Amino acid sequence: MSDDGIEVSIIRKLFKLPSVFMVKHYSGQVIKVVVNDQYFADCSKYISRTGVTFNGCFQYNSIFMKEVKGVYYIPNLPLTEIHNRRKISGNLDEMKNIIEEMIRDLKLVNEKLLIWFDNYKIKIYDRFKKGKLFSFNVYANQGNLAIYEVPEPSDLPCIKFSEVDKLTIYNHYLKFDDKVLLFEPYSTPGTAYILYVDKAREVDLYGASHGQAKITLSGERYYLVVHPRPVDKVD
Repeated sequence: MSDDGIEVSIIRKLFKLPSVFMVKHYSGQVIKVVVNDQYFADCSKYISRTGVTFNGCFQYNSIFMKEVKGVYYIPNLPLTEIHNRRKISGNLDEMKNIIEEMIRDLKLVNEKLLIWFDNYKIKIYDRFKKGKLFSFNVYANQGNLAIYEVPEPSDLPCIKFSEVDKLTIYNHYLKFDDKVLLFEPYSTPGTAYILYVDKAREVDLYGASHGQAKITLSGERYYLVVHPRPVDKVD
């Protein structure tokens, strides 16, 4: 029997779209989305081929430190941070030791912490919450372009929408029959947009590899338009 576990989905109602979350695309890719980019830490891991350039995150739970990934909501400024013009370290194991020493020197050994780092910076947070992973029902799609109906964003007062009647995402082109409101949040890997449609809109979809299609977006609704980063070709 495998010890890897089995992936399951829990059905629940979502009344507000959170500030920070992740979307499971039907291609299998996971896209991180941040609506309010003042309050987040992207814990993507990067290590260069030489191993001397890197970034990532650790989580410390008052006993041991482990590597974590994903995206986190950060409601406050870092508890402490270091910025250097020169590299703090070019060795990942040494960086981990430096961070552990910082935790001891600052008497934070009994705290639960999130640590974001790269070669030049270390940021230690004492308040953080990992973005949840959502698998929304697909409202419409074309190739890997997915449109999901989503609830009203919790950060709505902070969102600066633009009025548009067309949108291009990779090799997909969307033409709306009238203006809609569009906002581009921080998203990676790939591209995401939040749409608000006040009245029903006809949308023409054009895709270089997928032909043409027409859909209708219902009025007084929010939509999340997502395309993961293409792996081999634009799709």
